[in-house]
Amino acid sequence: MSTYPKGFIPDLQKLRSWRSLRGSLWRSPALVRLTYGELARLVKGAIGPKPCEVLYVGTGLGHVALELTRAGHDVRGVDIDRESVALARRAAATDPFRRQRGSLSYEVAGFPDGIGDAGPYDRVLFSRALHHIDDPEAAVSTAAELLVPGGRVVCVEFAHDRLGPAGARWMAGCRIRLARSGWWPGGVATSPDEETDRVARKWRTDHEDGGLNRLGAMVDPLKAVFRLRRLAWHPYLFWEPAVTDREQLVRFRLTSSVLEVSPSPGRWRRYRAHVRVLIG
Repeated sequence: MSTYPKGFIPDLQKLRSWRSLRGSLWRSPALVRLTYGELARLVKGAIGPKPCEVLYVGTGLGHVALELTRAGHDVRGVDIDRESVALARRAAATDPFRRQRGSLSYEVAGFPDGIGDAGPYDRVLFSRALHHIDDPEAAVSTAAELLVPGGRVVCVEFAHDRLGPAGARWMAGCRIRLARSGWWPGGVATSPDEETDRVARKWRTDHEDGGLNRLGAMVDPLKAVFRLRRLAWHPYLFWEPAVTDREQLVRFRLTSSVLEVSPSPGRWRRYRAHVRVLIG
């Protein structure tokens, strides 16, 4: 049984309200623009304006992949979730710009084991996917092998273990203020210190105990193949404050982090990887 209503199309250019999608960002066009719209802008900026061949690992519902093709890129998307791939294909088939955009295909497959013969690609994109992959080292190695000389790996990731005391206190303060105004759905502790501790414990349970890869498990394989030039940290795209359903939330301008790389000793090919590590 589908978790999405009949007629649902995950397309950033055809947004509408879906009241039945309670708890999903897709219930509100304002929330989608604030989160997935910003993510699409970040990814397009990292991929670059020149049309290229892109392997997109972890496409989800396909809304970012669709925007990449509208920017002139040819995209092959892979994802392990059948329902997500089906919805992504539906959005591609109903795209009013499908005759003008780049090519777009999807398949249900894992990465790297399920990718088969492919490539080469100008870009390999991991967008909030590498922290889910069981063997990040194998994934990064395969991505490097799939690139053309001078190609790039683009990685937009979730560094859940970067949440420290300051971040937990900020989240606790947001929840307390939202609760006072009736915009937080759950209960909060009576003091900032108690709520901060509660946030930190819940965060560890949801993320560290959930089998997600830590920052080092993702960055270390990248650094083994690539030479780091710059790494920047940014908020995780408003996931937490988005529950307020308010469009007036403060917007952050996000900048890229860049890695320039050499795949392995003795090989002449050089790669550049754009890595954005986003924390919530």
